[in-house]
Amino acid sequence: MADSQRVPCTFNLCVPGLGHLSGGNEHDLKEGTRLELPFWFAEMMVMHDLVTMQLPKPYAQRVKAALDAEATSVNLRNLCNWWYALGLRIDSLSNNLAESLSKTYLARLARVYSSAQHLSSASLSVFGESNFSGGVSSGGGGGSGDGPAGGGGGGALEKLGIGRAAIATAGTGANGSGGGSGGGGSMSAEMSEFLHGLDESEKLLLRDANISNNISRAYLAGRR
Repeated sequence: MADSQRVPCTFNLCVPGLGHLSGGNEHDLKEGTRLELPFWFAEMMVMHDLVTMQLPKPYAQRVKAALDAEATSVNLRNLCNWWYALGLRIDSLSNNLAESLSKTYLARLARVYSSAQHLSSASLSVFGESNFSGGVSSGGGGGSGDGPAGGGGGGALEKLGIGRAAIATAGTGANGSGGGSGGGGSMSAEMSEFLHGLDESEKLLLRDANISNNISRAYLAGRR
């Protein structure tokens, strides 16, 4: 979770008896010592003015520049599993991240929803619209392709309730190679890369959007 993520901090004063935290043989932790602390601990220390928190690398200017240039091309998962959640907690102490977080979220939101619609469409092509019941079984039709969503590539999406069969179909082109080219239901390498770069909040959004699409399609199918 976000609270367990480590953040860089500088101690504002000498702390007796905590020298071992710096990995040395000193008995006391000297003023000016820089350490990475779990956020839950760092937050408490900042509130008591015992440490000064530096901006973690996932929110550095270099990352901000990349997000401003093309937010959907940045792999948030590699930066921090809970990128938005941790950023909001840091902003509560520093008030300098909210605008960037909001801008990034809005820039990626449409792509998350369009990906959910794509996966829902793929599930229909596997199970047939007339028999569709609003959910996709994770046990059927495992993908065996070599593309980004074939084989074991969909594990993270399966955990969100997005079925293996839908993932396999989305990642398989008309030629059945899993390369993401060919049929209208194929998943491009770009989309696959985006999905695997979602942070945990975006994964939950993808799951909810997929469930909503499935329910809507099931309802419409039942009215025919």
